[in-house]
Amino acid sequence: MTSRRIFIKQISALAVLGLAATNTFARNFVKTAVRIGNDFKKKVIDIIESLKSEGSNVVKKVMDGKTYVFDPYTHYPYDGGITDEKTGYRIFFHAHRPNEYGHFHTFATDENGDLIHLVLISMNKEGEPIALATVNRWVTDDKYVKADLLKNYLDEFQMNPDLFVEKRVVEFVYNIL
Repeated sequence: MTSRRIFIKQISALAVLGLAATNTFARNFVKTAVRIGNDFKKKVIDIIESLKSEGSNVVKKVMDGKTYVFDPYTHYPYDGGITDEKTGYRIFFHAHRPNEYGHFHTFATDENGDLIHLVLISMNKEGEPIALATVNRWVTDDKYVKADLLKNYLDEFQMNPDLFVEKRVVEFVYNIL
């Protein structure tokens, strides 16, 4: 056999082994990602169901006994929202958009203390998430960051659930993100 044929057979064998290894890695990676995603989804569902069994929901809990006001300047649980000084993340709930009961805003803070809007979580009156959205920068007057940096802030989102009397509110937002 010529050296060229031997070379081609060896390269072909390596390619087949490489593809098999890549497929195994890809399958394992996808399985792990699905399992992790399902863990977060289960936690969100558990929170919704536990609050429902108490006759409540996440929206009622974040409002903390206050009257519902359909106004962009009325923030729940209070002005400024729940802020984690250690991590720089912040959340608040308010209502002003049609086709939803209200929404949670989520923010990160950069190294200069500038706010960066992450995602809003639209909610229905029953305290169930119905959509995720971003906002135009002029809406929140926050700092613009590129997509890869925004993704990093989302990946690193962390808030101490003890910052609010009803821990499940913070845990709900964390698990949605």
